[in-house]
Amino acid sequence: MLFPILGGFRALIKDKDNSVEWEIDPIKIWKKTGVKLVANTISMSRQLGNNPQSAGKSSTLWSQNFDTINTAKIKEQMRQLSK
Repeated sequence: MLFPILGGFRALIKDKDNSVEWEIDPIKIWKKTGVKLVANTISMSRQLGNNPQSAGKSSTLWSQNFDTINTAKIKEQMRQLSK
């Protein structure tokens, strides 16, 4: 069940000159979204009969966690631009 949580952080990676780097500090985003990511994952696991393997394979869960991280990224970028 850890992989769908970590997979959401793909939203923070950008390709730069044939290498990848974090667009925004992942620790900062984790502090803002960690509770929601874990709650999404536990909720999906319960819906799927408390089967961690099914939860880990759920494309819906992967999308939810990606969207959660992406939304936090956009909010952080907007906050930085407004300074």
